[in-house]
Amino acid sequence: MNDPKESKTSGYHLFLEPENSLRGELQDIIITLAEEQGSPSFPPHVALLARIPAEPVEVLSEKCRTLASQLEPFELSLGELGAEEKYFKALYVQILEHAVAEAHEKAYAVFGMKDEAPYAAHLSLLYGNYEPAAIEEIKAKLIYPKGVNFTVRKLHLYKTEGEASVWKKIAEFPF
Repeated sequence: MNDPKESKTSGYHLFLEPENSLRGELQDIIITLAEEQGSPSFPPHVALLARIPAEPVEVLSEKCRTLASQLEPFELSLGELGAEEKYFKALYVQILEHAVAEAHEKAYAVFGMKDEAPYAAHLSLLYGNYEPAAIEEIKAKLIYPKGVNFTVRKLHLYKTEGEASVWKKIAEFPF
């Protein structure tokens, strides 16, 4: 089990990312919050699969291609704000669609992994360890594109060894 307050992660992650102007709008929010709170910035994403154990990139890429061949583009919608006392879920937007849960199940099957906890799709806006009152203050002032839908058409494979500031995109896999 991972320490929920830990700022480092391991292995690889599969992300679903918004595109075009929505990506820019969410990236601006993430950057602004990161600067205000002294936390790291990161690309806007919904984690489809986390902490994929390290394997040769060729093996991971083949698994990503297999998964992409099983998926069709699908829509996600930005819901309510949420917050947890977890480093990577300090402040996020809930994603409630069933299509992402189905894609998550397929990803686990392709990668031969099992969930440590129930999957809860979300798009993080702020990483860090904060007091609940501080997060409530941020939430009260935050304007974000609630209810906006976006279509995901690609898997994004990231190497996520360590802090978010050193994460590196490895490849994209259209579906």
